[in-house]
Amino acid sequence: MKSQLCTLPKASEDLLDDIVINEARYILEDMDPTAFHWGVYGQASGMTIQVDAFLTAAFEWAPERSGQAWLGRIITATDGDRRQLTRIAKLFFEEVLVPMRLRASERSRKSSPKPSIDDEVTSPTSDTSPFSSPKMGQILESKLLIRDGHKCCITSYSPNRNQPGNSATSLIATVLPPGDPLEVTHIFPLALGDEYDDHENMLYDPCVFWEVLQNYAPSLNGEWLRGEGMQSPANSLILTHTIRKAFANLELCLAPSNTQHTYAVKNYVRDPWLHRQLSGLPNVTVRNHCDTDAIADIGLPDPRILSLHAALTFIMQTGGAGRALDRAVRDARGLSCLLSDGSIDVRTLFLLEAAVPKTSA
Repeated sequence: MKSQLCTLPKASEDLLDDIVINEARYILEDMDPTAFHWGVYGQASGMTIQVDAFLTAAFEWAPERSGQAWLGRIITATDGDRRQLTRIAKLFFEEVLVPMRLRASERSRKSSPKPSIDDEVTSPTSDTSPFSSPKMGQILESKLLIRDGHKCCITSYSPNRNQPGNSATSLIATVLPPGDPLEVTHIFPLALGDEYDDHENMLYDPCVFWEVLQNYAPSLNGEWLRGEGMQSPANSLILTHTIRKAFANLELCLAPSNTQHTYAVKNYVRDPWLHRQLSGLPNVTVRNHCDTDAIADIGLPDPRILSLHAALTFIMQTGGAGRALDRAVRDARGLSCLLSDGSIDVRTLFLLEAAVPKTSA
């Protein structure tokens, strides 16, 4: 299955990137307020997503200039037609953000059995850890825990250690649930790498997701990330369970700075109390805490992967996209659109969403 977004008409490849980017920016700045509805049929009429704000965010927050030019060519080819621009926004939302958000809570089909309780005493918890064998999973998880200093990469919180003197981090200890466990967090959910070869699942196909991202962030090898890279240290962080959920839901991200491996914590958590407590966290410098040659070969999270995750988080929080998807998830749960593991059935959600009127104004 091929991405509809990637098959839309594009401006000529012969045009210089600067010309395309400036023309696309002019079209977006000149665009009248436009919206489309997205939600589950029978549950009100979904929620409104502002096309102009959403597309501007997707364009301006592209993690690479070549990716911005790619999206710019698609925008420029519309010549400012609102219906076509609305279609672009809807396709980006459905082909990228919806699967990224919903698949975050799913188990990968590649998942191995969880370690025993005895093993978990010395390893971080991982509800979605998919390694080729339980032994390999335990070894890599233990290495990740050592690499990240036995603490959450964002808050520096460790459930089993005294808290550091930083007042903001100390406050986190009073906010998180007692004993909030450390978990291996995959920046891009492992379920996004699963293959679907039966026709019933063609409403969502991982190939579509990766095709778009390969154009949006060309320097990041999508085939590698989708394959062995999904399970690599480059796509992994240690976070607490509470922080991991916000990170996976695209409510929290690490935005790149001018200093290598240093990131600003961007907080869009919708729980008002937790949002207040997480506000004001200092910049995070991700570093390797390994002090032995046997473990020193484990790499840090790839800045390009974190940058792409941050871009998708910014887009999700723009134009009402995040609220619309949250509402659809709540409605889907009310209509029992759930899989056996409690995650959302993406196929059924898309079928229900298809009946919602898609109007622009």
